[in-house]
Amino acid sequence: MGHVVFGASSAYVSEVIEIFRRLDQPIDAFVVNVASGEVPSEADPVVRASEIRAEWLEAPVVVPLTTPGYRKVAVAHARSLGFRRFPAVVDPTAIVANSATMGEGAVVNAGAIVGAKVCLGPFASVNRGVSIGHDVTTEEFVSFGPSCVLGGFVRALAGAFVGAGAVVLPTVRLGRNSIVGAGAVVTTEVPDHAMVVGNPARVVKMGVPGFNGVSV
Repeated sequence: MGHVVFGASSAYVSEVIEIFRRLDQPIDAFVVNVASGEVPSEADPVVRASEIRAEWLEAPVVVPLTTPGYRKVAVAHARSLGFRRFPAVVDPTAIVANSATMGEGAVVNAGAIVGAKVCLGPFASVNRGVSIGHDVTTEEFVSFGPSCVLGGFVRALAGAFVGAGAVVLPTVRLGRNSIVGAGAVVTTEVPDHAMVVGNPARVVKMGVPGFNGVSV
């Protein structure tokens, strides 16, 4: 039985398709769960949520959204329709330490490095080329953008988003629904619902709901 991709109009779907090609694993269906967005041409078959076949509910599901809040909503929608299996998906080119653990629904993209004793929470999203240092822990629905780097013992709370190429120094805590801008160098704790940018990173906005204006 192949996977079901839930959220086929997400821009990240093409990346997930490539992961499954490298894994040489089939995708049985692509489910469109919202009215907006464009489904990539290589997605087939494409169905709406109302057209899901009963047998697909037994299939493993991947949710390919990078915005933490949207990913949480999509997972809740999928569960409400009867999907139950959300295994972690790891690209074969990623390097994952034997002592690392992953919660359900985590997705690790090509070229990522996941260090010793890392604990990725449920539905974490690790994009291309990310480097995660030893003993990093994340809560649910955290997203790491392409080529960002996290030092050892970083802790990322639920809904935290780290932009492309950012660097987070060891032992730093990233607050709930916080946003680290692309290329930032984070040397100190980021508060809950805060946006930081620059080198060294500084808070430029407080009270943000989360990345793309959506909270987890």
